[in-house]
Amino acid sequence: MQYILNADNRVFGRIASRAAHLALEGHTIHVIHCEKSVLTGSPARAIENLQNHINLTVKGNPLRSPKYSKMPDQILRIAIRGMLPKKSKRGRNALARVHVHIGVPAKLKDATVTPLDGAKPNPNAKQMTLLELAHNVGAHI
Repeated sequence: MQYILNADNRVFGRIASRAAHLALEGHTIHVIHCEKSVLTGSPARAIENLQNHINLTVKGNPLRSPKYSKMPDQILRIAIRGMLPKKSKRGRNALARVHVHIGVPAKLKDATVTPLDGAKPNPNAKQMTLLELAHNVGAHI
């Protein structure tokens, strides 16, 4: 079965955990409007944590260091990957069934969106969108 999750004004971590859970059950997942998902908490701390993650280098040869994307769709996909058992075949297959999109692709325009109950952010909490985070760490969207 195919699930389409709309991340518009939904909490980042709750979207990621729901997508990981559905993928492990064997469903194909499409997350649309990922750039509009909301990170709750201190915006400065979120920017600092992602910037530190991007700037990691190995001691010997920095050219062999891991490369991390600054794009919102890849940031969400990495969060989903962290919630899957990626070293097992089941986890790798589940990750292959997860597709994260900026905006809505043409093939999903008329598809039915699965509602995400309980994923709305607290209006009193500090928050920022994933697009704002990506712009602050240097992504060009």
